[in-house]
Amino acid sequence: MATIVAYGLAQASVTGEGQGAGGNTPGGLCEVSSAGLAKSVVAHVSAGIASASVVARGEMVSYVRVSSVVALSSTRIRINFDRPMLDDSALRNPANYTVQPTVGGGAPVYYTTIVPEDEPEPTYVEIPISEMTDGPVYEAIVFASGPTDPEGTPIDPANNSGTFVGIGIDPEVMRVESTGLNRADVIFTEAMEDNAAIREASRYAFDGGLSVLAVLDVVGDTVKLVTSDQTPGQLYTLTISN
Repeated sequence: MATIVAYGLAQASVTGEGQGAGGNTPGGLCEVSSAGLAKSVVAHVSAGIASASVVARGEMVSYVRVSSVVALSSTRIRINFDRPMLDDSALRNPANYTVQPTVGGGAPVYYTTIVPEDEPEPTYVEIPISEMTDGPVYEAIVFASGPTDPEGTPIDPANNSGTFVGIGIDPEVMRVESTGLNRADVIFTEAMEDNAAIREASRYAFDGGLSVLAVLDVVGDTVKLVTSDQTPGQLYTLTISN
């Protein structure tokens, strides 16, 4: 008689033609016992299988999986797990997670804190992050060597991530200040990326015959313009094109 379990052989004693961890011996029956969750009993004889009957069938053990990742706002995401998790230092350690734009995506994001669901065994964690770019796809990854469920089951390396579309708040012009006869500062509602697009003078247009000759510098939330001669006391309106 052979007792077979789903996950590997723990021990085997062989007295017949059947094959087990210990090998084969001539004549009689082969008996194999092993550790696992599912088991069946099979009787073997030298001429073939005499009979077989299933004793029990148990539930297969599976890894913890990341079921989804969603953006809650421009500065917060949620990672959902497919089962309750152990609320320990591994679950709360920012080093066990990474959030990044995919290829051709938006701006990198930064974070220092992991906030689990307010339950003894949380099913999700939230990550306050720096502002994302609106539209591009981001990916959040939970390292397989990190969090576990209360039984110690680790994260599945093949299902440890999720993608989501970034939510961003478009910057707005807060005010424009004249800083000299040929200078003007454009102050935005947030820090701006210093790139080729923001330095294109043709994107900035004043009314009243005032021309933008160049972008002098980009410093934090301020873009510094070089203009033609301004008329003291005249009100100018700036338009910026995408």
